[in-house]
Amino acid sequence: MTTRLRGRSFADGAITAAKIATDAVTADKIAANAVGSSEINLAANYAFTGTVTGAGSNIQEMFSGVCDGRSLTVSSGTYTLQNVTTYQSLTNSYADITGSSITYTPPSGTTTVVYRFIAHLDSRGYSGINHQKFFIDSTEVIPAYRSVTPGEYVGNAHNCQGHVFEYTIQCNAGSDDAANAKFTSWTSSKTLKIQARRYSATYACDIHRNRYRDGGTATGDYVFAAPVLTIIAIK
Repeated sequence: MTTRLRGRSFADGAITAAKIATDAVTADKIAANAVGSSEINLAANYAFTGTVTGAGSNIQEMFSGVCDGRSLTVSSGTYTLQNVTTYQSLTNSYADITGSSITYTPPSGTTTVVYRFIAHLDSRGYSGINHQKFFIDSTEVIPAYRSVTPGEYVGNAHNCQGHVFEYTIQCNAGSDDAANAKFTSWTSSKTLKIQARRYSATYACDIHRNRYRDGGTATGDYVFAAPVLTIIAIK
């Protein structure tokens, strides 16, 4: 004869964890929704050996900072941003935008890396037209090319504005295609940066420069505007 024991047959606290064999209580023996927040100590720490899905963020890691030489530590390592201390005048030849370069290796499992660079543009002639290229190591990412103007020319070069350059890099593509920012994987360091030039000497442009502070004139002292670099690794 088999005797079935029900919960009401036991005194409170009679069955402790030490009296239950390892793996004796499996998921199929627990009714759906039987364990809720009231049955779990939400203040405790739990160690998981599997993968928790359906909750939380898909961001693997993210770091962001002013380009003043600071070092930022995330799971994949420590990264030091360039130290930018003054404005940069563009010429008719391409040059690296100061502060835009970062050598990075994303954590394992990353499928997309977002590169974001914020800088301030100041037209020094007409509308300050300039051209910007994005590079991964020595390869230009062709679809990332931008022609940028701080504003419309209206008789005087009175245009200052913040500019955001953002591009995404795929890390789980079917084949490697650096010119389109696509890779089958990204397991070693790559250098990301922006290069820029002015349209011509007539359309002069400075980067990291402000004017007209607090009602000041265009001929007054310039105010340095520090750039900001952000990297986001997404799973």
